[in-house]
Amino acid sequence: MELLGRESDLLVLVILIGIISLSTLTFAVSAVSTRLHRDRVRSRRNELESIWEPLLLDALTEEIPLREVWDRVPRGRELWLVEYLLRVTRRLRGDDVDALARVAEPYLDLVSSRLNHRLVEQRAFAVETLNVLGCGRYTAEIAAALDDRAPLVAMIAARALTRSGESDHLEAILDRLHRFDTWSPRLLMSLLASIGPAAAPVLRKALVDPDRPLLVRVVSTSALQQLNDLKAADCAVQVLRTETDREVLASSLRLLAKVGRPEQAEFARALCGSSDFVVRAHALTALARLGEPEDAGILIEAIDDESSWVALHAVNGLKLAGHLSQLRELADSEHPRSELARQVLSEAA
Repeated sequence: MELLGRESDLLVLVILIGIISLSTLTFAVSAVSTRLHRDRVRSRRNELESIWEPLLLDALTEEIPLREVWDRVPRGRELWLVEYLLRVTRRLRGDDVDALARVAEPYLDLVSSRLNHRLVEQRAFAVETLNVLGCGRYTAEIAAALDDRAPLVAMIAARALTRSGESDHLEAILDRLHRFDTWSPRLLMSLLASIGPAAAPVLRKALVDPDRPLLVRVVSTSALQQLNDLKAADCAVQVLRTETDREVLASSLRLLAKVGRPEQAEFARALCGSSDFVVRAHALTALARLGEPEDAGILIEAIDDESSWVALHAVNGLKLAGHLSQLRELADSEHPRSELARQVLSEAA
């Protein structure tokens, strides 16, 4: 009985080893097969692209009709041509891109069908392609992609809609900005500002709207600063009068420092005594840019602030306001922050 038991255990072990070996072999065969298939596909794509390249050059110079390019696209390989065209457009500008868009035109409805594809990469490809090669005919479809379940696709759609230089979809983008809260605020600011001056009225409205999320208001403020929108100064003042949130106040003070008028310095002056060191720091910078010579006393007093960050803004403020004599006096003194003054003077030199 003991011998039979050992033989049974050995048989089970042999079977398990056989199953594992068979699984390993199957996996290896599958991996090799997949690689061979990919190599064949890559080789076929390279072959077709080598055919398309001279045809496209001739089409761009109008030496041949576009029909000759379309005739060399095998059935089922239309998207390969579109992907190739999209890559080529990254090296071209202006009329050449328009010419490539005409080559892609018969296949764009096929690309549009990929907006509902199960793969994120395919949906992203569709949005980018329709934006670059669609000549503005697929704006509605791109706008709908703002609600794509994948934030990546929604961001590509937002970038596409802001490149037009028109603000038609800016409200919709702001409504969905929370979807991109993992992205850098600087990137989001650049996204909004890339529209250009047409975006300013919508951004000003968002800045002063207390019902807008914090992210929207702060990023809108930074975009207005980037756009150097002078009308936004009054919006910044309205915020400084009513808001208490640190981020909104700080961003509004930065905006005021950039586009504000001298008569608006009082709103920065009032916040130089804020209990929040971040607000104090940005208020000092705004005051330095907009204030009067008499405000040098406020800047000098702030050098003794318990926050080194505030002291740095105060010292830089003296430089910005042109109070270099006071700054040199501080640098030559035994004051604990004299080294900071020397550093700022060195950078100014």
